[in-house]
Amino acid sequence: MFLSVAYVLSPIDIIPEAILGIVGFLDDILIVLLCFLHVAALYRSVLYYRHGGS
Repeated sequence: MFLSVAYVLSPIDIIPEAILGIVGFLDDILIVLLCFLHVAALYRSVLYYRHGGS
């Protein structure tokens, strides 16, 4: 997760915003979405473990 935050804040991108404008933000949005889904899956597994699957 720390690497995804560093990538989003980093000036080095796969698709640079300076060249392609708003399209350049798509890789950043994708990284943030993947990070959010990972955190949601971790949270769900913790809840499942604590409440015994009910």
